[in-house]
Amino acid sequence: IFSLILAACAAQSPVTSQPAAVASSVKNSSPIVSATGEVVPARWTTLSFGQAGTVIDLLVKEGDIVKARDVIARLAAPDLRANLVQKLAAVKSAEANLALVKSGPRAEDIGAAKQSVIAAQSKVAVAIANRDRLYSGVTQADIIAAQNQVYAAQVQVDKLQKIMDKITAPNSHAGPAGEPVSNQLKYADASRAAAQAYLDDLQKGPNKDQLRIANAQIWLAQSQQAAAQAQLDLLNAGAQAEDISIAQAKLDQAKAEAVGAQAQLDQAQIVAPFAGTIAKVFIDANQFVGPGQSIVQLADLGSVQIETTDLNEIDVTRIGIGNAAKIRFDALPGVNLTGSIARIAPKVKEGTGVNFTVVIKMDQIPDGLRWGMTAFADIDLAAAPTSASTSNDVATKVSADGKMIPAQKAALSFSLPGQLAHLKVDVGSVVKQGEVIAQLDAAQVEAAVAQAEAGLALAQANLTKIKVGPRPEQVLEAQSNLSATNAALSQAAANRDFVKGGPTVAQIESARADAQQAYNSMVEARTHRDLVQQAHDEGKDGSESVRDADKLYNVAYETWQAAQARLDKLLAGADADTLRAAEAQLGAASAQYKATQAQVDALIAGATPEEIAVVEASVQEAQAALDRAKAIRDQATLIAPFDGTIADVPVHEAQFVNAGTPIVVLGDLTRLHIETTDLNEKDIAGVSIGSQAIVTFDALLGVTIGGTVTQIAPKSIESSGVNYTVRIELAQIPDRLRWGMTALVEIKR
Repeated sequence: IFSLILAACAAQSPVTSQPAAVASSVKNSSPIVSATGEVVPARWTTLSFGQAGTVIDLLVKEGDIVKARDVIARLAAPDLRANLVQKLAAVKSAEANLALVKSGPRAEDIGAAKQSVIAAQSKVAVAIANRDRLYSGVTQADIIAAQNQVYAAQVQVDKLQKIMDKITAPNSHAGPAGEPVSNQLKYADASRAAAQAYLDDLQKGPNKDQLRIANAQIWLAQSQQAAAQAQLDLLNAGAQAEDISIAQAKLDQAKAEAVGAQAQLDQAQIVAPFAGTIAKVFIDANQFVGPGQSIVQLADLGSVQIETTDLNEIDVTRIGIGNAAKIRFDALPGVNLTGSIARIAPKVKEGTGVNFTVVIKMDQIPDGLRWGMTAFADIDLAAAPTSASTSNDVATKVSADGKMIPAQKAALSFSLPGQLAHLKVDVGSVVKQGEVIAQLDAAQVEAAVAQAEAGLALAQANLTKIKVGPRPEQVLEAQSNLSATNAALSQAAANRDFVKGGPTVAQIESARADAQQAYNSMVEARTHRDLVQQAHDEGKDGSESVRDADKLYNVAYETWQAAQARLDKLLAGADADTLRAAEAQLGAASAQYKATQAQVDALIAGATPEEIAVVEASVQEAQAALDRAKAIRDQATLIAPFDGTIADVPVHEAQFVNAGTPIVVLGDLTRLHIETTDLNEKDIAGVSIGSQAIVTFDALLGVTIGGTVTQIAPKSIESSGVNYTVRIELAQIPDRLRWGMTALVEIKR
């Protein structure tokens, strides 16, 4: 076979420089190109959910007409709805917080703070008055009165002592009266001691422990006044700019999260991207579906067209945009329509041999025409296409078949899954490098960017606040609180010392006199009870009097026991439980003071370098998160990487696509070359870079083009025997040469 091909090539007549005449004569012999086609909508798509779930609402059936944005189906998504409600509540909370921060203090708050200052001032005045009363409370009249009490008590003691001396004198017969007089003498002596102790206290002035407590109370009241004033000043100063920035950033973050939650919920329903008819329903209600699974097919049946299915590479070169066509249908006998060529695919249709898809627009749409019906088109040819030819004198040749391939081509796809929201090109569209080709629904990624921006703003606001440090009003408030805790510590220490010191002499002597008086009353009540009992025994008095006398004695006895217990307690000194409580109160006051001092020190010192470094790191982290979110958002836009022509669009607008699904095929059709498909291992040995070639085309009869071998594959083609791909650059590109057309190559050895 190879020998026959070489013989046939050698037998060819020399290539002429006027191939157009040959092509013209061929075309003039057949002025009509016939092709079979299919009726398809000009606009249609297959709709899917962006996430998995159970279809709770399937709101359409085949044949239903829907308007743009009509809901077609919904997933059961209670978790997403609850999440949205939660995010919206967070937005309201953040809005309220921002309003609160911006509004500053209310008039009522300032009024209350002023009243707190006034109340604190009053406490200071009361504390000072109590302290001064310790000095000025004892007047000369008080001292004279106390001296008179001492004198009167001494007179009573002397009087009773004389009586007692008579009773206890030798040969005295007043023995029975000795016990009552002795008791009265003890009481009188105790009363004199108590009066003397009281006078001594008045003359010595304030007790040192009482004075310490009084001074501590003044200090505490003054500290509380200063703290109240600092709080008032802080309220009057209003909101700090950094606090407003932080509250605003938190609101922006909450809004972004709500937008993201809404975007997630939106993916749980399918809406019609355009008005049309439901052509196909692929699922049933209550069925579980996965992301990207076909749910319905939607088409605009008001704008159908013809797409050819068998237009070969020879015929496609003979037609052009605008050529008229006559159209008939198997399903509509007797219906004859006219139309015109609207689009010619620049690339061969894969899997159909070397056929190209041509779109024919009909001048009118007949009744009864449906999607998928078979159509036949007779296309009137336009002027013969121009071609170029070049002759090469080839002595020894290597022949091979090849395909026309763009020097630069790419099947472009997204690296993210999602719904194809915008498809800005069609087959045949010419695009420039950097031009937007398609975009996914970016609601979720836009929300992620907004969240990241809000997070960065919040981190920056926190960094600004920590670097600015505390406001003067905050420092003053903290120092006032420290002064108040210090005063409380002093008061607790004075109270502990007061408890530890035990009762004064005056208190003990007074308790002693009270106990003696109670004892005297008890003895008198007992004597009275005994006399009444004796009279009753003698029949002189009734039992009622005995009971009354016994009751009086019991009361007097319990009163004496209580007075004696009080005296014993005073004599025993400080109570252990009371002392422990005072010590515990002092310890708590000391711990509170140390904690407050640490807070003041930390506030004045400001943030440490390590703390600033942590916040700065959070800013960098937030910036990185924003950069990543923007990078993901950019992946939702498909950009032309080079100048070229859209050769194929295998998807439809509003369709769900997975990452890596081809969206368009782009090729630079201004730089076509040939790649051989069957150059075997024997022939490749005689080919080298720079070898000259002559190229002819099945689709362009009589056209001969010169070319040069620019690349030889170092490895054989997979699954094609032992064949190698050779690239041939053409000297010129003939008109109507298309991607995928076949070529016959003769390479000079």
